[in-house]
Amino acid sequence: MSNQINPSENPSTSQAQPSRLSRIPKAWLPTPGNALFTLCVLFLLLSVQSVGALSSNQQVANTLPSRGMIDYQGQLTDTDNQPLDGNYRMRFALYDSADAETPLWEEEWSEASIENLF
Repeated sequence: MSNQINPSENPSTSQAQPSRLSRIPKAWLPTPGNALFTLCVLFLLLSVQSVGALSSNQQVANTLPSRGMIDYQGQLTDTDNQPLDGNYRMRFALYDSADAETPLWEEEWSEASIENLF
C-alpha cells in the first residue's frame, strides 16, 4: 500500500479554492461604465496638463514678465456715500502686508479728474 493521497479521495482539495478577487464584495467593484468614465477623466486631465492649461509648477506664474500695469476701477464718495466729481489729488500705494509702513510701490496723481468713477 502506498502512502500517496489521491486528490479525488481528499475532500479538501477536490473543491476549487476561491480566488482573492472573488472574496471582494461585488458592491466595492466598479461597474464597466464607472471604470470607463474614470479612465476618460484621467486621460482628459493628463491631456489638459500637457498643453499647459493646468500648471503643475506654481513658479511659472511668478516668472512671467510684468506689463507694468494693474487694472483697477473705483468710486470716490463723500462721507454721505455720495459720488464726487471734480479734480482731486490722489495717492496709490501697494504694501506687502496690512501693517507695513513702507510701500513696495506708490504713485501720486496731482490733478486726477474724477467723474464718479476712476
